Amino acid sequence: MDPAGPREERRRSKKGCTSLEAQPHDLQRDGPSSRHFRPAQVLKYLGVDPGGRRFGLALGDDGNGLVIPVGIHPYRGIDETAAWLKTEAQKRGVTKIILGLPTSEDGEETPACRRTRALAEALADRGSNVALQPEFLSTHGARTRARDIGRPRSAPVDDLAAQIILEDYLAALGARSGPC
Repeated sequence: MDPAGPREERRRSKKGCTSLEAQPHDLQRDGPSSRHFRPAQVLKYLGVDPGGRRFGLALGDDGNGLVIPVGIHPYRGIDETAAWLKTEAQKRGVTKIILGLPTSEDGEETPACRRTRALAEALADRGSNVALQPEFLSTHGARTRARDIGRPRSAPVDDLAAQIILEDYLAALGARSGPC
């Protein structure tokens, strides 16, 4: 033991340690006064519930798994929608666009899957990173959420459906990667 005492010994040993702040390229603070650190490479996702008249959007990341609905936009054909989604993804710093693939109860593809696959292809042709997430009854789940949060029954729920699609994708992603 150091004759100066245990406090002085601890102070000296801390000087030799590498602090988290010394490696800003590896870690970032959550906020200016936060003591919590998170990985700097957080991947952002844009969840999309494509529909015939409109599509819902949700934004999420794999850092904290939080997914928030961010809007509902009119569907204006494959090309125009793909161009708009690519621009929106770039503005929001999105790494990957997740499109809900409307399957039947037994997992079989429905007629609406053709349009979703065409949209995915148009996005990929524009250089976007795209994935398809099979979804069944996301709109039903979205209506339940809308009721729970007090949204009027007549209000569209496409954004909440996109939220469910992206939550399912991130949950499956976590299950594939396993525990830390």
